[in-house]
Amino acid sequence: MARVKRFEMTVHTADRWIGDVAKQTGDSNAEAYGAMSAVLHALRDSLPQEESASLADQLPLVIRGVYYEGWEPASTPQQHEHPEAFLRRIETEASMSSQEEAALATRATMGVLGYDIDEGEMEGVLAVLPPPIRSLVEDAPYL
Repeated sequence: MARVKRFEMTVHTADRWIGDVAKQTGDSNAEAYGAMSAVLHALRDSLPQEESASLADQLPLVIRGVYYEGWEPASTPQQHEHPEAFLRRIETEASMSSQEEAALATRATMGVLGYDIDEGEMEGVLAVLPPPIRSLVEDAPYL
């Protein structure tokens, strides 16, 4: 059976992203997938809907599905007064043991995004993130 090239490419990209997050965090690929998913969900829910959709449009097809999984647009954007609330959400969703682990996953995921997403889009995301969240991610290294 012939495979669709676009789908093959997006699966390859998703595998690379998960591997890159795993390399940065020292996690297994399964743990990195959970961490990346939690970061993407927390990021998505912190953005205004228009910016969230604009970012999603740039994600590989498979990652876009992960990004939208469980989304409740009526409850966004969520306001986080402190970065700890954002990190706590990631820590809980990914069953992590600490906020430090959540912060590392956040930086790794944002680094992957920054490597593959249009620079203007990343600037737009950073511009609309609440300042406490922006401080967690604006210096994420590009892989």
